[in-house]
Amino acid sequence: GAFFKSAKLNDAVGVFIGILTFTPYYSWSQEHYIHHETAGNLDKRDRGDVWTLTVAEYQESSGWRKIVYRFYRHPVTMFGIGAFLVFVILNRFTKKNMDRKGRLGVYATNLGLFVFAGSLSMLMGVKAFFLIQMPIRHLGLQKNGPGRKFLLQTSTNPPVLLREYRVSPYPSSQPDDPEL
Repeated sequence: GAFFKSAKLNDAVGVFIGILTFTPYYSWSQEHYIHHETAGNLDKRDRGDVWTLTVAEYQESSGWRKIVYRFYRHPVTMFGIGAFLVFVILNRFTKKNMDRKGRLGVYATNLGLFVFAGSLSMLMGVKAFFLIQMPIRHLGLQKNGPGRKFLLQTSTNPPVLLREYRVSPYPSSQPDDPEL
């Protein structure tokens, strides 16, 4: 869906919101499209997907790989370390597979972030800016927030794994969500 009938206006709003969310709009929209084309398809695990193992793959893994997998899928890693790594660090760089528009989008977002963060830091101070910005990326983990289902999927013990080859990775088949 789109906010406006005009594609140019939608793109302009996307670029602006991308600066606020530390996300280059054009490269994100391409990666997000690929994510929705391949998410949950175990034949296309590569770009745009969260590392997922089937039960058989997990059971066949070495002890070290199981530890790394559990660490990777833990909510603190995914939403704390991973979110910081992606949004604050990795989104600042271009990738080999990006087209010209994607690369320019990364540069424009970085410039916009520099102006945005610099202006607000001068206005309210660096400490206040960071005290406001850092919690924003965790809003999806509120009790009924959009990150809750994923958090439940990744925090169960043992970890939720795909039971069969083509089963949805979403924990909607679980009748009762455990309290966090």
